Amino acid sequence: MVLVCLAVAKNRQSSLVWRRSRERILTLTLYRRHTAGCIKHYPQNFRVYFPSAKRDRAKDCECPIAAEGKLSNEGRISNRSLKTSDWLQAQETARKWEEWGATTEPLPENPTVQYAVSSFLTSQGPQGRNVEKNTYHGFDVLLNQRLLPFAKGFASIRVFDDLDVCTKFVESWVNLQVGGPLADSTKKTEVERLRFFLNYCLDRGWMEHNYAKKIKFTFQTEKKFGLSPEEERKLFAAIKNQDLRVFCLVMRHGGLRISDTTVLNNTQLVTRASGHGWALKLFQKKTKEWVYIPIPEHVADELRALPFVDDMHWFWNGKDDPESVSDNWYAKLKTVVNKLNFNRPVSPHTLRHTFCISHLNAGTDIKFVSRWCGHKSTTVTEKHYAHAIHGTLVASDHAYDESMRRQLVMTAAV
Repeated sequence: MVLVCLAVAKNRQSSLVWRRSRERILTLTLYRRHTAGCIKHYPQNFRVYFPSAKRDRAKDCECPIAAEGKLSNEGRISNRSLKTSDWLQAQETARKWEEWGATTEPLPENPTVQYAVSSFLTSQGPQGRNVEKNTYHGFDVLLNQRLLPFAKGFASIRVFDDLDVCTKFVESWVNLQVGGPLADSTKKTEVERLRFFLNYCLDRGWMEHNYAKKIKFTFQTEKKFGLSPEEERKLFAAIKNQDLRVFCLVMRHGGLRISDTTVLNNTQLVTRASGHGWALKLFQKKTKEWVYIPIPEHVADELRALPFVDDMHWFWNGKDDPESVSDNWYAKLKTVVNKLNFNRPVSPHTLRHTFCISHLNAGTDIKFVSRWCGHKSTTVTEKHYAHAIHGTLVASDHAYDESMRRQLVMTAAV
């Protein structure tokens, strides 16, 4: 008799829990949306609503629970999964949805620095913009290795809504490898990343100003230099490895970055639009477009004669981390360069500069060179290479001489 009473009391308590849980759901309707593999053999997509009676609960299954109804911020929802098959857990989630007015938790009005950083990095990763690996790494270094240590002890991201704090943060930057001052170009890039991050915070109402925009740098643009014809002959004569020779030829005559050269495959070597000769088909990441870069016949021949590392790549096996493989090719070239004792730094990127400068000096329209290199505009190309374009310098001399001639004529007339 005692056992029977305990069982009845337990059933009543259980029913009370179910009823009270259900009472918290004011507008959303919950139901099981049965799957094809339902253990109770309900038809697929057949709906069974909240089982209030003991008899109904006995017939219940484990299919996922969904909701429909109206939320104050999100509006009407239907067949929205609650990510559970447990009624009590589903009701708790539905209660939160009604509290939030939407199916996702609202962003905090005054988040911590850690929350803002985590939210931003998620927005840039595979679930968000899915930016390039190097771009994401740059944000990760700025925020996790610079911002968070600097902001240790700060209660909120709003502390950066202050010009003095932003300025002090920028002034705290050092080279993370050696502890010395950052290079000017690196500091400028870091400030651009900081502006992007603070804009993200500004758009979400966490800040009222982006004071990083007020931090200006007037660094002199670093001039880019290529190899002279004599230096170029000297370099290729010193390269004894055929793979490395072809690798460098592609960068020199295709203007490719080392990362693009590393993953080059046979689908990217195509015939020119004219039907004569060869070109490299390359997706330029900055301009987001495919370009066709003509290359000399002898470069195409050497590339085609080179055996593949796998079924389609010349310089990569298609499996290892491309960045690490690029580093290996860089090291191989630097080993050769170091033995030649050039009187200035020479790297794989120097071959790309040689490509640009040689074409511009040969009179190639700067628009084509800019497009081949993947620059966003000819202004970028001109900024880097105007100092090395012989034709531009000669034209400048002629313009000066013509101006002086006219001034002398005007003076004589007076």
